[in-house]
Amino acid sequence: MITANLRLGEFPGPIYLVNPKGGTILGLPVYASVTELPETPDLVLIAVPSALVNGVVEECGQKGVSAIVVVSAGFSEVGRTAGL
Repeated sequence: MITANLRLGEFPGPIYLVNPKGGTILGLPVYASVTELPETPDLVLIAVPSALVNGVVEECGQKGVSAIVVVSAGFSEVGRTAGL
């Protein structure tokens, strides 16, 4: 849905998708890892299960990504955030 919304909203920048299986999604090529992207993205949106987030964040660091947004579930073991 995130990719579809970016496309429907006519996001003007490049959209790079990552999944170890590769292939295409909505006509866009899918790269096997963040480190394989043709350029360093300004922002990476991570939408994976919580167990995989750290690995993706590490790949982003290797690629030089400076901004990350995590959309995930399964972080209940972290506990309640102060002020929420």
